[in-house]
Amino acid sequence: MDHNIIRIRRSLQRLDGTLQLVETKTRSSPATLAVCPSLIAILARHRVQQQADRLALGEAWPGLDLVFTSTTGTPLEPRSVTRAWDRLRREADLPHLRLHDLRHSCATILTALGVHPLVVMEMLRHSQIGITMNTYAHVAPLLQRDAADALEAALFN
Repeated sequence: MDHNIIRIRRSLQRLDGTLQLVETKTRSSPATLAVCPSLIAILARHRVQQQADRLALGEAWPGLDLVFTSTTGTPLEPRSVTRAWDRLRREADLPHLRLHDLRHSCATILTALGVHPLVVMEMLRHSQIGITMNTYAHVAPLLQRDAADALEAALFN
């Protein structure tokens, strides 16, 4: 957290009806991702609350070292996360959005901000640039206008 990075080493998947921690899909999947300081601050506050939950539960806290857990230290049930997201979304008066749609929103915003497509690809953990570019190609007209304006400024001003 001191360096504003997140390391992804495992993922949670439902296998044979139970949630299990598994290694990431490929050897290249484990990631070290740069994140903004505001997110690190939010995660630090979350960690303080999690440590309080852990102390309150004592020996009953599972030995898992997860960032997001239930108040009893167990992995979060994906259906519960979805229900919580839907409740928060309704309270904020947002249109229907799947939680996964936030991933697309992030990529669209990064692309519109001019972040290099390879960086967006790495952040999304896509294996090929074509996946990223085909998924977020709708942002291209905005970027073309920005590119034309930049070329105008560089060549004619």
